[in-house]
Amino acid sequence: MSRLRLIALSTAALLLSAGLTSCTPVKHCEIGLQDASPKPPIQVAAILAPTSNFVDFSSIITAASTSVQADLGFGKLKTSSGRELSVVLADGTPSLATRGFVEPQGGADYDIQTAIETTYGNFDLVAQCAAGDLQVQGDQIKTDKETDLLAALSVAADQLSDDKADKKIYVLGNGIQTAGAIKMQETGQFPTSEKYAQQLAQGLKDIGALPDLHGTNVYWYGLGQVDGTKQKLSQKNSDSLSYFWQEVIGMSNGVLLTIDIHGKVGSGEPNANAIPVAPVDPPTCSLVVKLYEKDGVQFQPDSNVFVDAKKAKAAAKNVSDSFIKAECTEMTVHGYAAAGVDKASYDSQKDDIDETNKALTLLRAKAFAALVKRAGFTGTINTDGVGTCGTEWNASGKIASELQKLCRRVEVSN
Repeated sequence: MSRLRLIALSTAALLLSAGLTSCTPVKHCEIGLQDASPKPPIQVAAILAPTSNFVDFSSIITAASTSVQADLGFGKLKTSSGRELSVVLADGTPSLATRGFVEPQGGADYDIQTAIETTYGNFDLVAQCAAGDLQVQGDQIKTDKETDLLAALSVAADQLSDDKADKKIYVLGNGIQTAGAIKMQETGQFPTSEKYAQQLAQGLKDIGALPDLHGTNVYWYGLGQVDGTKQKLSQKNSDSLSYFWQEVIGMSNGVLLTIDIHGKVGSGEPNANAIPVAPVDPPTCSLVVKLYEKDGVQFQPDSNVFVDAKKAKAAAKNVSDSFIKAECTEMTVHGYAAAGVDKASYDSQKDDIDETNKALTLLRAKAFAALVKRAGFTGTINTDGVGTCGTEWNASGKIASELQKLCRRVEVSN
């Protein structure tokens, strides 16, 4: 019988004893490292981030358990041998907590099932011992404050060393990183929009902070989910956080599909022993300002030159002041244009008109963004040439002048 199996069985006995006698078991969290599987058909790594700004972590374990068990061979006993599971704890200094593989001690279904259960048992046990009810002073699994998911991904990737194996990483955490290469509690380091999320991910790539996830599929449980008391996130902040990690994993040559992000899957309050992390306070600005010709944002035909520069500067000053007052640290200036022809003509020339308008509206957005910057806004200003508005025609497909005026606009949002 393998050492890891003995440990797991001994652990189960000790836990049962503890439940019957109300005594704390001795050395119940001594979890060992098994050698890597010689020929793993599947290599699985689980990253656990049981933080104080999350939910009850046992509910997250439960949500992911079916998938992890299936990867280890539950329901497919005859093909389970050699399947490997590594568990990484994503605290402030992530490390490999345990590794094991399905190693039956006989050919009977009972032997195979026992080997699978032994390997899977450490998945929940690490969380319980590190930041759950089984944590006691002097445990083998010690934790540091804060959480570093990027480093944890690197540690997990290091365990997936067999190029012939099917590689999977399960991340159990809300995605808020407070240590390491990006500290989201610090100003300017939380992804507040898709554009900014992409910029932050690119910055991490530029400094070599991304893991090597080549050939790895990632599945995420609890991404964007917080306890709602110590930590709150707007829906936009939660969505941007998810997009950030998709960008990070994509730039790391891994795959995290939208369907593989399981967001609100947990419940309950964090365990009292959860890893303490700093709260983040991302901007919650939700301003949207639409500016039309009547507001002074009018351009000369087929140009990014303002008809009345003085009025345009005044409009930009109002935008700057509004976003500063709302404590917004980022904005995007969108440019829109009218097609200038009736619907039938537009449909016949759509590609050419759209291409021209997209380039023109980007130049116009940049022109207004420059005025906003000069007016005093010091945050990040993004620009977007949306192009043809597409809503300037009446029911018969003819140009409606009032609708056309509404198409010619600049729109500023966070």
